[in-house]
Amino acid sequence: MTNEPYPRLSVVREVSDDGAHHIGPFGSRRAAQDAVDAIHEAVPLRRCTRRLPKVAPAGATACALAEIGRCSAPCLPRSPDSTIESAADAGAGTTTGSASGTAPGTAPGRANGTAISDTAGGYAATVDLARSAMLGDASAVVTALSEQIRRHSRSEEYEQAGDVSRRLGSFLRGASRTQSIGRLAACPEVVAARPTEDAGWELVVIKHARLAATAVAPRGEDPRPHVDALRATADDVPAPVLPAPACHPHEADIVLAWLDRPGTRLVEIDGVWSSPVRSALSYDDLAAAVASSG
Repeated sequence: MTNEPYPRLSVVREVSDDGAHHIGPFGSRRAAQDAVDAIHEAVPLRRCTRRLPKVAPAGATACALAEIGRCSAPCLPRSPDSTIESAADAGAGTTTGSASGTAPGTAPGRANGTAISDTAGGYAATVDLARSAMLGDASAVVTALSEQIRRHSRSEEYEQAGDVSRRLGSFLRGASRTQSIGRLAACPEVVAARPTEDAGWELVVIKHARLAATAVAPRGEDPRPHVDALRATADDVPAPVLPAPACHPHEADIVLAWLDRPGTRLVEIDGVWSSPVRSALSYDDLAAAVASSG
């Protein structure tokens, strides 16, 4: 999501430190575009690519998407409180932090069963809802696209239902990676341990989602001195531009998989490592998510 008076969604190759919000990474540009399309089908963000002025000129007209309730039309003249200044101030923080503003339960109502109409809240409410879906509570997108899938299925339009399922799956995978890797990448240091088969301890130091050091404390020895030595000799890892990790995303996936294994214990942590309630991570079973959102 771009950082401008009236943000829009854009597919980029790199995470830049420009105040924008990101989800991903994705395996292909098509997968990234599918995620963009999924958000657009649930939230009426603008889709035009030009940079809009903060104050729309007199006589400006809306596009066809606005006329059918699929765009909030920030290009039209409206009251000053419909800009996103207040929402941006409230939601300022890291790109992987919690998103403030409108929650899906209090969001503006849906138009045509697929989009969320923008009323008194102005474009700020639309941006807040999209940001929340990307970085926190994904239920707005899941609910909107699940309804489309069920409607196509009832009409025996299975190819269209499959297309919507693909877009929803791409969005959930991208948001899940941001909500998992991005939050670990925000931690300057995590020290974890796991028992070995011979009753020793495998120790690791992780910095910004990158493996910085590892060692094994033998059976019968106090692991604390080994932890202290490991922290003292671990690689120096500069902070990345969040939500990107300080390593290749696949390496971060491996580190996360190690941390998620049964028996792993957190020894020390610098920062906050958490996941939002009702995050995209909670929708790991797409079929169940579609069924439960009905």
